[in-house]
Amino acid sequence: DAHGFDVFDVYNLSMYFCVMTLTGVGFGDVSPVGQSEVLLSSISMFLTGFVWAWVIANIVNVVNNLDAFSSHYQKLNDDLNMLMDSRGLSLALQTRARKHLHEALKVHRQRHQQNTIQALSVGLQGEIALQSGADEVCNCVWYLRDVDSDVLVEL
Repeated sequence: DAHGFDVFDVYNLSMYFCVMTLTGVGFGDVSPVGQSEVLLSSISMFLTGFVWAWVIANIVNVVNNLDAFSSHYQKLNDDLNMLMDSRGLSLALQTRARKHLHEALKVHRQRHQQNTIQALSVGLQGEIALQSGADEVCNCVWYLRDVDSDVLVEL
């Protein structure tokens, strides 16, 4: 019983000090006076720290998932690394496999985009093809030069 504090008071004040320091709330001009205020402040700061961590985690998750293909590609890289590690492949073969995956990135992205386009209606697929340059290709073929764009969409 040092300086009139019982065991609960010492632990309560210690927890308050730790939570206040860890959450970055700081020591400020306003501080709790009684033990109940110390306990309530500690709980409040602790819960606020969890809420803030949850908010930051959700922001990171949203940013990370902005490009679905990049997430897929990173997982593919991770899977390749695990495969090579588990099979004990030589460093030269590991380097070639990583280089191939990196160089095939555009091909994999186009395949990923094709899967997305296939989920659309045939009409929308045709319009996307036209705006992606299919009409320019058709202009190179003599019998497709003067074809109406509605017909090209159907093709």
